[in-house]
Amino acid sequence: MYYENLKSKTAYSSSLLLWRYFHDERSDRHVYENDVYLLFGERYENIVTLVLPSLFEEIGFDRVIDCVNGIICHYKKAGLNVKIGLWNPKIDEHKIIPPSIITNDPDFDAEVEIHGFGYNNVNDDYKVIQHICYCHNEFYQYEPALANWQIYNLKSNCWKKLDLEMTENGGFGEGYVTYLNGVCHWWGVDKDGKEVFVSFNLSTETFRTTLIG
Repeated sequence: MYYENLKSKTAYSSSLLLWRYFHDERSDRHVYENDVYLLFGERYENIVTLVLPSLFEEIGFDRVIDCVNGIICHYKKAGLNVKIGLWNPKIDEHKIIPPSIITNDPDFDAEVEIHGFGYNNVNDDYKVIQHICYCHNEFYQYEPALANWQIYNLKSNCWKKLDLEMTENGGFGEGYVTYLNGVCHWWGVDKDGKEVFVSFNLSTETFRTTLIG
């Protein structure tokens, strides 16, 4: 339904994907709500609730990364366990992508941060980009020598490491990461403490930074 509305040539072809996350502290226990809606119509007056497929049953909630060509990328964290799913609501097909390339080190815990999902129109492929960092499991001290960037290709259904040193996402929510015209963008802070805008090209797998302010 989302895909057909997005691709239609009617006067009101625009549609919005709304992800709402909040928690209620008024009750004795925290109540978390995590809802995804499709809004369409001349004034976006039509609302359809989308129920994200479950990634796993452990405590936690799904986070929506982005929606590209009607395909929704979402993930869930439960402790150190991370799962990423690609869902096409039109045909209700859901794919859980393979685990990341994690270096097993008894002294360090791996932390996965998703940095983007988008479409490579050169190779007709969908990609997910993420950063893997490691911190000491006792002192919570990061080890930069082990950190690396990885990219997933839907066609090959596997991850590969990237020989890049990019600025990480400096925000605290998925609103700091977005995709547009074959490029994933996110806000970050470089080593000098300056705010930069990172743009990662999914076809060339290269990036550029733009100084903010």
